Amino acid sequence: MSPYFRRESAELLTEDEVSLAVRFHLEGEGWTVKSWAPALGRVHGDDIVAQQADRLLIIEAKGEGSSDPLSKRFGSPFNGSQVTTHVAMATYKALHAASRGAEAGIALPDNALHRMSFGKIQPALSGLGISVFWVSRDADVSIS
Repeated sequence: MSPYFRRESAELLTEDEVSLAVRFHLEGEGWTVKSWAPALGRVHGDDIVAQQADRLLIIEAKGEGSSDPLSKRFGSPFNGSQVTTHVAMATYKALHAASRGAEAGIALPDNALHRMSFGKIQPALSGLGISVFWVSRDADVSIS
């Protein structure tokens, strides 16, 4: 388990945990994180903006459930249609980042629903050079 996560393995990954895992992964790969917008802090804008030499990377992150402890859905996993909606929103933001000339990425929890939803569009996004950062429950990050 990552030293950054102090959680029970059965707990849902929040958007902030997903983006934090990716942030630390990028820093470990030599990227400089220029900005990070935690969802719980109600910070608006790109979730992660990182730079390495002349490369600019913008990443949109999504979690497994609501990050808001005041939400009636807090602690409950998103269902299939909610996951599809979040993947669609993240894809739109990634396409917007790519349209601005940046490299683009999406950070998602590595679970069956997210893999299934994203799998339907992965060939198209890969063709556009949009990376997906998969975050496991123990904060390991893999990229496709």
